[in-house]
Amino acid sequence: MIILNLGCGGKKVLEEFGVDIIKTAATDVVCNLDSVLLPFAENSVDIIKSNHCFEHIADLVGLMSEVYRIMKPGAILEVTVPHVSNIDFWRDPTHKTASTYRTFDYFVRGSINTLSNLSQTKSP
Repeated sequence: MIILNLGCGGKKVLEEFGVDIIKTAATDVVCNLDSVLLPFAENSVDIIKSNHCFEHIADLVGLMSEVYRIMKPGAILEVTVPHVSNIDFWRDPTHKTASTYRTFDYFVRGSINTLSNLSQTKSP
């Protein structure tokens, strides 16, 4: 099972592959997530986790397209980002993308605002 932790910083659990722009003890793959080319094969990843990283990405649609490309059918994506109403979101000048409770609905088939490029869900 392949589990990626995108934007791991200095934290990851043992079974995860840490991916970050900065090399730390937790980073297994150094990668700029804003470059939108993830160095992983198509349909190769079982779980992708990201904790307070996606708000630092300028091209969220590009990154999500890459996430979709590398996820296996039936894969799981777990993303935590600050809500746009959180004052601390606006205090951090490195935050580039604001999110609401419905932002990621854009990437889910069957929701009201679906990205056409990602509208084909991967079925197990």
